[in-house]
Amino acid sequence: MVDLITENGMLAGLKVDCGYDKTGIPGTAVGALGHPETWCKGLDDLEKRCTDAYAAGARFAKWRNVLQVRAPPTQENCKMRSRKNGGENRAKCKAKQLLVASNPLAPLC
Repeated sequence: MVDLITENGMLAGLKVDCGYDKTGIPGTAVGALGHPETWCKGLDDLEKRCTDAYAAGARFAKWRNVLQVRAPPTQENCKMRSRKNGGENRAKCKAKQLLVASNPLAPLC
């Protein structure tokens, strides 16, 4: 598949987040989606996945940074988590020579 993409003048890439954790942030209320406030996971082994992706031909990585938050005050905590996770994702991807496409999603419930 990578060859087909690159032969047609495009860059291959993939999503590097691991979705969000429905167990949620401890102590937060259950929202409209049926679970507590939450954010994307996958930073713990991101460097290995980026290395493997680059070796397989990927040249960019996308991190969705999904959040489910409620109205303040915890909304600010989730915004801070989003900025921290996004920054850590960018640094780890760049260190493994992958361009970064970030897609912050923050549905308010």
